[in-house]
Amino acid sequence: MGEGAGVGEVCFKENAMPGDTPRLKVLIVDDEPRNLLILEGILAPLRYDLRQANNGSEALDQVAADPPDLVLLDVMMPGLTGFDVCRQLKSRPDTQFIPIVLVTALTDRDSRVTGIEAGADDFISKPVDSHELRARVKSLLRIKSLHDEKERAQQRLIQAERLAAVGELVAGSAHELNNPLAVASSLMQSTVETLKEDTSEELAQDRATLVQNLQMGLKDLNRAKDIVASLLSLSEQTGDYTEPVQVNIVADDALRILRGRYDEGKVRVVKEYGEDLPTVTGSFADLGQMAMHLVRNAIEAIQGSGTITLRTYGEGRIVDREPGTVNRKNGSRITDDGSRGGIGDVGWVVFECRDTGAGISPEIRGDIFKPFFKTKPPAEGTGLGLYICHQIVKKHGGTISVESEVGKGTTFKVRLPVTR
Repeated sequence: MGEGAGVGEVCFKENAMPGDTPRLKVLIVDDEPRNLLILEGILAPLRYDLRQANNGSEALDQVAADPPDLVLLDVMMPGLTGFDVCRQLKSRPDTQFIPIVLVTALTDRDSRVTGIEAGADDFISKPVDSHELRARVKSLLRIKSLHDEKERAQQRLIQAERLAAVGELVAGSAHELNNPLAVASSLMQSTVETLKEDTSEELAQDRATLVQNLQMGLKDLNRAKDIVASLLSLSEQTGDYTEPVQVNIVADDALRILRGRYDEGKVRVVKEYGEDLPTVTGSFADLGQMAMHLVRNAIEAIQGSGTITLRTYGEGRIVDREPGTVNRKNGSRITDDGSRGGIGDVGWVVFECRDTGAGISPEIRGDIFKPFFKTKPPAEGTGLGLYICHQIVKKHGGTISVESEVGKGTTFKVRLPVTR
């Protein structure tokens, strides 16, 4: 049962936010209707978009459908407690930065520690002081707004770097496009001349050759189409991280658009792709950019001749939710041993890019994912490539790591969760 609000004075003299400011969304969760009304009354003068949920399950549904900017969460509720809800929201990459304020009459140290461990950002004790509640809510929303602006700036940075890379690759892909287009054009021209000049009897004799020429031309045109499609998918701007993405296709696209950047006689590319891998949920364009950066770094690391190996495989089990809880997106259940019924045992899809290049010295290995860090001359590169890779992987709820030995080569390992 919900704890009594015990709210003292409710003041409605707070300054309202400007009418043209987008209204921030605050979700109030409590199983006691009276408490919901009291908390809503305290926050009403701030002109937030106030929503209500009567229990933990309803709160999770609302957050999944339309994430709020802040959650006021009662602790003692039937079914899922406030601690349970907080723990689930903070364990998910797409909701972990939503501020959560636990509203509780529990004042003992153990309850506070439990709330902190569950991921709560702040506490409000009952009876609630209206001035304190408004001050804490405004402070957390200010921090959330700064975080959201940082995320938007980061996305703009990723997009700018992506477009710069695409511009560079379009120039580098000109040779790759010209070859199939030139072959197809020559075959088409030869076929047209034959059709114009041959008699009916000669056409009958040349039929097999004409069909073969057309098939070869079509094959080269399809090759050019694939290169263009890869460039378009890489440059696509989207904030949607809900696409089903095949990591093997991501790796192939990166290789296709970088084919003109290395000498196939000196650099050998080995593909060791796992079969029947599950899709990961995310952005195809962003993951394509990540793979392209890693492959390009591998190409540049090889001085003279060497080998680049791209490997994909499944690893581990689903562990991104609390044991015994239900995945609200697909209804599957996480068992106590971490496996998930109805989906299979693969919890992560792994993409590895390994080269036999110069390697990375231990002294700088800890800095390579920092923004603007680079080892190239000042006029070359931006120092953002690996930083952007790290941010893209982080946005997908994954991890990226590196193993390297000077003089022997480097392996980047990206782990992406099958379901987030």
